[in-house]
Amino acid sequence: RSIGMTSHMEQVVKKAIWVTSALSLVFVIVIVAFGSSAKQKQTPSPCPHYAAGSYSTISDFKEYMLHLQEESKQELADRKSLIVMLADGFGPSATTLSRLVKAAKNGQTPGAESLYLDEHLVGAARTYSADSLVTDSAAGITAYSCASKTNNGMVSVLPNTSPIATLMEAARAAGMATGVVATSRITHATPAGFTSHSVHRDMEAFIAWQQAQAVPQVDVMLGGGRRSYMAKFGTGNEAKTVLQIAQDNGYQYVQTRDELLAADGSKPLLGLFADSHMHFEIDRPGTEQPSLQDMAKKALSILQSKNKPFLLFIEGSRVDQALHMNDPASATLDAAEYDDTFHAMQSTGVSVVSVADHNTGGSSVGAQFPDDEGCYPKYFFDPSILLR
Repeated sequence: RSIGMTSHMEQVVKKAIWVTSALSLVFVIVIVAFGSSAKQKQTPSPCPHYAAGSYSTISDFKEYMLHLQEESKQELADRKSLIVMLADGFGPSATTLSRLVKAAKNGQTPGAESLYLDEHLVGAARTYSADSLVTDSAAGITAYSCASKTNNGMVSVLPNTSPIATLMEAARAAGMATGVVATSRITHATPAGFTSHSVHRDMEAFIAWQQAQAVPQVDVMLGGGRRSYMAKFGTGNEAKTVLQIAQDNGYQYVQTRDELLAADGSKPLLGLFADSHMHFEIDRPGTEQPSLQDMAKKALSILQSKNKPFLLFIEGSRVDQALHMNDPASATLDAAEYDDTFHAMQSTGVSVVSVADHNTGGSSVGAQFPDDEGCYPKYFFDPSILLR
């Protein structure tokens, strides 16, 4: 709660606004992240207070954001729209496996660059966090969202627990429309990194509470995580669920694919399609849940209808979770859905940046067997089981 942090925060937010404009000059960048991700220990955490920092209350930060938005109105016309996409856990080995499986499905040779992402691959990133060579998603998204390293488990706060401005806060402060799409819980580490600040990623009810009353509002939030929106805040008869808080603040709430497609975008839109994470793509057909592409296209349509520049964040969340479970079939199908969604977004002419936050699982492709003479090994890879 340092008094001197206010001016620093202003510099950080203004710098982030500049970064938003600078990134919009990029047509498409695809970065595959190196490293691996250790599975997170799930420790239940209450939500005792706002993360310590330069603002002692949420209302102070809201007031500051409104001030910045007013200052930025005259510059809005010069800003460009940007779509930021992230495939969680989609490092080199997972990308290679997905490429080989898609090539086999299309009848291409194993070496074919079969992914839409392959056409736009320009580099790689080292994704270590401030306290570990192996990052987790919380520290990974903080690096992308806030341009700062932090400790594993922390969401858009510095290692000293001070909140740091996010790219999406900068966009909202500049008067841009904003949206977040994920196939995980919308309160999970990666989408939380654009929409909240928390000293620990497991404080998901607290993260939901921040999302529900952000000022200016996030125009579209779509994903899983209904259970965190059922948490109550307040005392006695005045206690309300986070969902009620969101609806009081004007959000239209949808729970199925049909309801999503029917929404007209006249109100801020909150879609929660599962109590926890949404289905893997391999399990989704036949359910009422929308696909990643369904959500991305709807969010884009709503943001474009605002007739002003926008920032849309889209996460293919469950590639990571499938790889944690050593489930290559689920991983490759979710990766294919992400790749198709990337192609759909890239085809709109809006600037797109696609990245990964880390590698997960350390998957390898092929099995080694000795040849007939028992000498030089042969390597076999048969993706047919993944194509069933």
